[in-house]
Amino acid sequence: MTYDRADQYVLVFGGQSTGGALGDTWIFQKGAWVQLHPATAPSARYGATIAFDSTDWYVVLFGGLGTNGIYFNDTWKFVAGNWSLITPRSAMAPSPRAYASMTFDSTKGYAVMFGGLTYGSGGSSGTLLNDTWTFVGRTWSNLSALLSVAPSPRGLAFFAFDTLDGYSVLFGGGNKTSALSDTWEFASGRWSVIASPGSPSARFDGGMAWDGNLGALVLHGGGNLTGTFFADTWRYHAGTWTKMSVAGPPREGSALAWDGAVKAVVEFGGDGHLGSGQVVFLNDTWEFS
Repeated sequence: MTYDRADQYVLVFGGQSTGGALGDTWIFQKGAWVQLHPATAPSARYGATIAFDSTDWYVVLFGGLGTNGIYFNDTWKFVAGNWSLITPRSAMAPSPRAYASMTFDSTKGYAVMFGGLTYGSGGSSGTLLNDTWTFVGRTWSNLSALLSVAPSPRGLAFFAFDTLDGYSVLFGGGNKTSALSDTWEFASGRWSVIASPGSPSARFDGGMAWDGNLGALVLHGGGNLTGTFFADTWRYHAGTWTKMSVAGPPREGSALAWDGAVKAVVEFGGDGHLGSGQVVFLNDTWEFS
């Protein structure tokens, strides 16, 4: 999910439900959901990355995982209600993956993508990545060889651009043995780890978005390997995490986006618990304002 600044609505594509991967396209505008039926669209998938590219002025989507276990590395753009496949200008493109993290760096004018999960080797269940890529002008660039330090391999990390401070912030995520709680900033093509006492507990697969009302990033929810679904809400500003007094609905896997038209953060879906403890897919919509 992301905010389409060109058409001024929140855009949702695909995801996962009880029947497997989804391939539907929806917009959320003026408090109402509307399903679009473009003639061409990415194949059904979940775990894709998506962001609005305000340099090229379209939504860009990369990768994901299909129901048949196929990892994708195709790149798509969404303009004026229509999807089209992008052919990168160079032969270089990120390897197939799902659960990577992507945001748009408006200071440098490119999308930034980090990590994710790809095919396993030797019968393993998948390989976690920690490569860093940028995308602009139909061109993917791998920055990994230029970086002296980077976050450890992971997937399902929180990642969003801090508009006020001018850098991207990555928090947590998960590897095969644990949830993570480290905070990183990506600025001017470099990663730096941030020592921020009192940060959120270790978690993965939640939502984080810029909140124009607060002038800060807002993080909500997520989960860990013990099956906990978090309901807490946090703000991040100037290198400091602060727990807010308001708790949202407990869940992991939800999508958050700043809706520039209504000036509020919108959250959709995810996984939640029934009273019996059974995990279910959700389709409720919340506004944080």
